[in-house]
Formats: sequence, structure tokens, C-alpha cells
Amino acid sequence: MHPALPFIALWLAGLALCCQPAAAPGQQSVGTRHVHTPAGRAVRRGGRTWAMTWLLAGGLAWSGGLLDARGALAVLGCIGLAGWWRGVAPHDGGLGGSSGKAQHSTGPQWLHAMAPWLIGALALALALHIIPGFHNPLVLDGARWRPGDPPFSLSASFDKACAGLLLLATVVPRCIPLAAVSANASANASVSANVGANAATIARAALLTTFAALGLGWAWGLTEPAMAWPQVPGHPEAMALFLALNLFVTCVAEEAFFRGLLQSALMRRWAARGMAGTVAAIALPAALFGLAHLGGGPLMAVLATIVGIGSGWAFARTGRIAAAVLTHFTVNAVHLLAFTYPARVA
Repeated sequence: MHPALPFIALWLAGLALCCQPAAAPGQQSVGTRHVHTPAGRAVRRGGRTWAMTWLLAGGLAWSGGLLDARGALAVLGCIGLAGWWRGVAPHDGGLGGSSGKAQHSTGPQWLHAMAPWLIGALALALALHIIPGFHNPLVLDGARWRPGDPPFSLSASFDKACAGLLLLATVVPRCIPLAAVSANASANASVSANVGANAATIARAALLTTFAALGLGWAWGLTEPAMAWPQVPGHPEAMALFLALNLFVTCVAEEAFFRGLLQSALMRRWAARGMAGTVAAIALPAALFGLAHLGGGPLMAVLATIVGIGSGWAFARTGRIAAAVLTHFTVNAVHLLAFTYPARVA
């Protein structure tokens, strides 16, 4: 079996999740058993699709040696936890709903208050490879993109990919599903205008963040413009693998945690403080994101904080986790393609 198949299945589960129609405000949640409308049936079918595809990914990872019994139980636990949350949480799938209050939720309120943070702790443990049972393959070891670039290693982290999917399936606020774009022809004009505005916001955030982070990295001697295209001798697939894993594993998991969980919770909590609350809600997760990169030195932590601010601004402006992911990924992709990679440790 090709080692990429479990990751492809996992990404298809994420696609099924994004394509799932959302229950309209006022409808019962997916977890109730009395949804007889066509939209309600579509939501339930979508719920089965992403869960079954995630289960397939786990089975492929098990058969391919990426999981042992402990890892398989962890994956089953993630699927079950996500299914439970989507059954009892607000209809928008987010952390407490768009208004900050649980809508159409069932169960004790203390459980709804604690569950997002328990889910976040589980996702963090997966992303940090704390939970045993995952055997992530080492794709590249001691490789160099160009002569003179620092050596690097690349692993395909199935546990971190599961962490990102768990957060997307639970506490990350829902965006407009892809299926909703053509669901109402009369709303297509406003949807198109909104998509255009969001695209412009993402482009500005990605451009400014990339310029600031890589410009400072160059000024501080951590990286410099490269005169050669990145390639690993003997591994023609290396660049495509790196970009795919960076986008769908690293950027998705990190943005889902720092922006989708932490920033969205702070924005709801400090919404009454206006612009000051928004700025603080962006800055605090960005600072934590920088501290997470402190292993590369204090200057690297500052650059990571700048990336976190740019991603956080894109997320705050659009309400779409995809905006934060694309901003983050643009910085990493430009760094690889146009600068020496990885950055030197100060």
C-alpha cells in the first residue's frame, strides 16, 4: 500500500466536512432524531460521509503500519468525540455559536463549557506527538534544498493531521459550506461579493505578512534570497510532498488551534471591548504561536509572532479559518521557493 493513501483519505474527510450543508438557524441540530427536511437529511448524510472517510483513513493507516492498537483507539476516540460534539453543539459547529451562546444544544452547560478545551488539549497532545501509537514515516532526513541550505528532515505526521481534522470537525467556527454557494440562486450575487472581498483580504494579509516576516528574517541573517530552485537530489517528489504536508498538516493543525480555537474564543469573550478586544484577541494567540517556535531562537519566535498576527488578522476580517491557513502557507511556500530554507538558528 502506498504510504500516501491514509493521508489522502484523511484530506477527503476534511473535504467532506467542508462540503457538508449546515443546518439553518432555527433548525434542529444534527444530533436530534426529528430532522425530516431535505436540508436536515443532507446534513446527516454529510455527517456520515466525513466520519466514514476518517474511519477509512484510520484503517488504511493501521494496515500500512502508521498506527498500532493505541493509535487506532486514539483515532476512533477522535471520530467518536467529533460525532458527539456535532450532535450536541450549536448548529454552526463552532465554539458556542456565532453569538457566543449555545443554540439548540443538549446536555449540561458545564460540559459544553469544558468540552472545547478538552478537545483542544487532545488535539494539542496529538500535534505534539504525546499520544502513543502513531508511527509517522520519515519522508526525508538530513536533506538540503540547495547547496549551502541548512539540512532538514520531513515527517508525515498522521497524528498532527488528525489533530487538525478534529478541531475543524468540532470547535472551529463553521464557514459557509461549499454546498451553500449554489443552494440559493437569489443569494449568489451577495455570496460572490463576499467571496471577492474575502479573497482580497487574504491576498493583502498574505502579501504583507510574507513581506514583513521574510524581510525581517533576511535583515536578521536567518535567511536570504536563493538563486536556485529548491530540489533534493534523488527525490524529485520532495517539493510537492513538502508543500502538501505543510499545507494540509502543519498549517491546518496550527491555525485550527491558535486561530480557530484560541482566537475565536477570545474574540467572543472580548467582543464588547470593540477594537481593543479584537486586537488583544489577535495578539495573544500570535504571541503563544511565537513562543511555540522559540526552539529556533528568539528571533524566530518574533517572526512566528508576526506570521500569527497576519493570520489572525485575516481570520478576524473574514471569519474563515481558510484565510488564516492560506496566509500561513503563503509565508512558508515563498520561504521555500525564493529563500534559503529552513531558516538558520540565530
